[in-house]
Amino acid sequence: MTQNTCLIIGAGAVGLLWSAKLASRNTDVHLLYRSHNPGNHIHIEDDASEAGLGDDARDIDDLSGNAILDPVTKVKSLTVDELDYKYDNILICTKSFDLVDAYQSIREFTKKNANIWTLCNGMGMHDELLPHLKSGQKLWAGVTSEGALKINHNTVKRTGSGDTFFGIYKPSDKSNDVETTQPFLEDTIFHSLLVPNITHRMLEKLAVNCVINPITALFEIRNGEVLDEPYKSLAEQCTKELADCYLEAPLQPLISNAASFSFFNLVNRVYTVAQLTRLNHSSMHEDLKFGRKTEIENISGYMIKQATNNLPLQSTLLHAILSPTKREQHKKALLEIATS
Repeated sequence: MTQNTCLIIGAGAVGLLWSAKLASRNTDVHLLYRSHNPGNHIHIEDDASEAGLGDDARDIDDLSGNAILDPVTKVKSLTVDELDYKYDNILICTKSFDLVDAYQSIREFTKKNANIWTLCNGMGMHDELLPHLKSGQKLWAGVTSEGALKINHNTVKRTGSGDTFFGIYKPSDKSNDVETTQPFLEDTIFHSLLVPNITHRMLEKLAVNCVINPITALFEIRNGEVLDEPYKSLAEQCTKELADCYLEAPLQPLISNAASFSFFNLVNRVYTVAQLTRLNHSSMHEDLKFGRKTEIENISGYMIKQATNNLPLQSTLLHAILSPTKREQHKKALLEIATS
C-alpha cells in the first residue's frame, strides 16, 4: 500500500469512471462495491470524438475530462468485509442521501488525518457528514460536469467531457472566500483540480441540477429536449426564480462572484449543459423511471430551505417528484405556467 492508494466508495457510473481515471495516473485504486462485484477490470467506452479531443489528449497531465482513457483499467474490487487497511484518501461517489452512511461504513478504515473526497449531486449532506469525521480529517467537496453512463457492472461509457473541481468544504453558514487550498496543493491526489471556493462551484452546478434533473425526470425526456418548447420556457422561468434567490441571504455570502448567478449567466449554463449532454438521461430521470429514491431533497429541497422567499416552481417540482399520486396534476400545472 502507498500513500496514494485511494479507496473509492460507489461502483456506479461516477465511481467506475474515476476508478479508471485515477488508475491511469498511477494511483492504486481499491473500489468498494455493495451488491454487484464489478471485478478487477473496468472497461471504458469513450465518446472522445464527439468531445472534439485530439489524438494527443492522453498526454494532458491532469484528471479533467480532457484525457482519453485506456479502454481497460485494472483496479482492486472489495467489499466492506474484505477491508483490512487504513486509507489516506477516500473518494465517495454515492447518492447524496447515502453519503453519511457510506462514510460511517468505512470510518474505522480511515486514517486520523485522511482526506475524504466527495463527488455527489446536491448540497446539504456535507454539513451532515462533518460531525462524523475524525478530528484530523479534511472534507473535500467535488463537482463535475463530465457525463458518464454505466453500461453494466464493470463497464462505463463517458458520454461527454467536462470540468471537475475540488475544494476544502466548510459549513454552509460560513463564507469560503477566505479558504485557500495552497497549503495542500502538493499533498493531494487531486492537486490539479483544486479551487479556493468550492461552495461557489457547487451552487453553480446546483442551479443546473434544479432545472434539468426534475424537468427531464417528470416529463420523461432527454437532457437536450429541455431546449425545446414548452420545456425551454419552463426551464427559463425556473432559472429566473433561482437567480433571484442566489442574490439574497443566506446564499449570497457563499458566492465569490455574484455576476455568475445572474439570470443571463445561469440560463446560458443550463443551455450549455443541456446541449453537451443532449443525448443523456439525467440521473433523476433514471431513478424515477426505475422506482428508486431520487436526490430531489438535496437539490430542489436544499434551495427551498435556503430561500427567504417562496420558490413556487421548485416547490412544485419537489412535490411532483415526491408525490406519485399527484404527479400528473403537478405536471399539468407546470406546463400551464410554461405556456402562459
